[in-house]
Amino acid sequence: TPDGLYLLSGARRDGRIIAWDVRNTCQPVAEYVRSSPTNQRIGFDLSRDGSHLFTGSRDGCVLAYPLHGPPSEPTTLLSYADAVSGVSLHPSLPLLAVSVGERTFPLRFGGKRRREGGEG
Repeated sequence: TPDGLYLLSGARRDGRIIAWDVRNTCQPVAEYVRSSPTNQRIGFDLSRDGSHLFTGSRDGCVLAYPLHGPPSEPTTLLSYADAVSGVSLHPSLPLLAVSVGERTFPLRFGGKRRREGGEG
């Protein structure tokens, strides 16, 4: 976070972004849920003032979480048909950039297309 007191971490195949207090890393202070069941990297970013967390998700949503106050459900800002793998805020303008897409493999003998993580 901009104040340097909290570290946020996310991992592949983990549907959480975890907030840690760097002064006491024994227990996480908060968890923010997103869909991330594949090995595809799903990015996140913080607002300039550190008040909100923005993240993509495998299910195609761009989510916004407030970081201050009691835990709450995320706000869905945008929704796409494919995974949102990147979310980035402009440092000084009110602009949000997202990257959307995932690798799919067409099947030779008909049937459904298979996504990289094995779902769908």
